Amino acid sequence: MAEVAEVARCEEPKVRLGYRVLNAELGLDAKPRQPPELVARLASAVEQRAQRLARDAVDAGIANGRNPNGVAAACVYVAGIELAERVTQAELADLADVTPVTIRNRVRELQALSHSN
Repeated sequence: MAEVAEVARCEEPKVRLGYRVLNAELGLDAKPRQPPELVARLASAVEQRAQRLARDAVDAGIANGRNPNGVAAACVYVAGIELAERVTQAELADLADVTPVTIRNRVRELQALSHSN
């Protein structure tokens, strides 16, 4: 609804009302989207942001001489935070085969990079 409201340049409650009216008028049994349907879109957004962060890390030299798994995990962690899709450093550390401390250190470097831009 928020995406439609943004593009339509109107408030979200008006979009919700219009949605309900259209469903009633057309006799549609449209159900709200369920979490499994949203995973791909959310994961895609996190992945795209993490990819941009990773490119920035390489361009800024943050990735030089560091475990690439740790840099990638930190990029995913930061992207998740920015997009309100939290995953723990411990979970990412397990997936990336690094320590949570490695991720924390890379996160600090990424955050310092973003503050300098």
